[in-house]
Amino acid sequence: MQVVILGGGYAGLTVAIEVKKAHPRSSIILIDKKTYFTKLTQLHKTVTESPKKYRLDYAQLGQRLGFRFIQDDIVFDATTLARFSRDRGLLTAAGALSFDALVVTSGATPVTPVPADGIAIWNLSQIAAFGLADKLNSLLPGSSVTICGAGATGLQFLGEIAARYLRKFRLSLINFAEILLDQWPIEFHRYVMDKLNYWNIEYYPVTALEQVEQDQLVMRNRANGEIIEKKSDLTLLFTGVAPQPFRISADSFGRVLHDGEPLDALYTAGDCSHFQTGLNAMTAQAAMRKAKVVAHNIAFHLRQAPRKYLFEELGYFVSLGPGDAIGYLLQQNLRVTGMAAWLLKEGIESQFDLYLNGIDTFLI
Repeated sequence: MQVVILGGGYAGLTVAIEVKKAHPRSSIILIDKKTYFTKLTQLHKTVTESPKKYRLDYAQLGQRLGFRFIQDDIVFDATTLARFSRDRGLLTAAGALSFDALVVTSGATPVTPVPADGIAIWNLSQIAAFGLADKLNSLLPGSSVTICGAGATGLQFLGEIAARYLRKFRLSLINFAEILLDQWPIEFHRYVMDKLNYWNIEYYPVTALEQVEQDQLVMRNRANGEIIEKKSDLTLLFTGVAPQPFRISADSFGRVLHDGEPLDALYTAGDCSHFQTGLNAMTAQAAMRKAKVVAHNIAFHLRQAPRKYLFEELGYFVSLGPGDAIGYLLQQNLRVTGMAAWLLKEGIESQFDLYLNGIDTFLI
């Protein structure tokens, strides 16, 4: 059996591991436009550390985990996927490949691109490539650093920056919504607000970023329409991500849907996918659980006990700097904060490293 995976990331690597585990003699080919996997859930630590610490070379991983790596950027749309299914093959930089199953795990990309000359404007793509440590160290004392986007990613970067540079920079946070972490009970908002007040963060709730031109920001208060202009020596854009290259619909078994019908031998998982059942959040835990379902169904060809994707979130934690975090386990009313939450988050992050070394602690 030959399985081709379009895209690395948490989902792509999980499919490769799980299929190989079920069928050791299978041929697995992983294709990605980059040569390395990035631990995206730990990128906030590049405020003080090199991004290279959070990269793993795909070719080396392939040697260890039993897959072949091809560097290529496969461009596709819905029509292309249907053709791949019909032909049971695709053309790559390494030549034509046939497959028994093709899994699309192409992930997501930041919704807000930065200008080509964006010296003072960065999004997650630039941070993944270069890290933030050198950039922050190059700024003069008294510089203004603005975080645009108050979701989990924005808050984690703010926490790391505040821990290291609180006395050096003037820090600001722009939140499109009125409430922080508004998908959770109000106690989560209050806990984070206490941190913002302690750090003396210049906070802009219910505010949209209208225009960015290097070190000048134009914002609009969504409640009263007020236009706010602000100088920012470095603006970090965490305004969300979108499926890349588009959202791929799948049935409950992970099969790609085209005109409402599953395509033969085509599956999807990760942030690019939207299943008919289960959690569709763009998180590493959802990506991996989707990938496990897909790998199971490929390995057993949907004939022997096909598995539906029914996963629901087991918990979620947001780091607020070293030694502090907030989140919940199993139920949102089971809130954990402070050092205990931070240690739990660090333990959860270590699970994927263990998984890559053959120790699967993802029990559900």
